[in-house]
Amino acid sequence: MEHLEQRLNDVKIRISNLKNKTARRDLVKMHNTVLAIFEEISRESVECRRMHKTTARYEKLILNATDQIEHLEKYLVFACLMSG
Repeated sequence: MEHLEQRLNDVKIRISNLKNKTARRDLVKMHNTVLAIFEEISRESVECRRMHKTTARYEKLILNATDQIEHLEKYLVFACLMSG
């Protein structure tokens, strides 16, 4: 989980350095979506601790967050290439 948070923080820094306002706005929206998934993961981790085991929903949310971060990173690279 910490690895995903670090990747997301790195992406956030790179997004803030973009000059293209439209691309930056779109990427910030995508970033906010990933943050919402992280909030769900946090809530589900409480349930996992309560049950003393990892739930299927928790694993699904982790996979979803990983996929979303990968997409965000790809779009970020594309936006950097488009801006010159």
